Amino acid sequence: MMRGVSFIEEWIEEGIRKGKEEGKREGLQQGLQQGLQQGLLQARREAVIDVLVTRFDPSYRHLRTLETRLERIEDPETLRELVSLAAQVESLDAFHAALKALIQEEE
Repeated sequence: MMRGVSFIEEWIEEGIRKGKEEGKREGLQQGLQQGLQQGLLQARREAVIDVLVTRFDPSYRHLRTLETRLERIEDPETLRELVSLAAQVESLDAFHAALKALIQEEE
């Protein structure tokens, strides 16, 4: 009977070890995916800012306002569209208005 208990304990420990390993792998993969997503979002936010700085040379205050508003957007497709808008809009004020309307839509 003692041998059976020892076998069961080993079997349980092995199951726990395998569960921990699988959890670590899944956690790592999920962490990598989240990191890639955050990197994509940040790159697109920076692209919007770069285009606007090149075209309109905004003041530091305007730049900080833009950065704060862009940080609220978590959809990469929306940010991609904003890069295009930044390249086409007639003025910085027009971009601000479009961005403000977009943020209000998402809320």
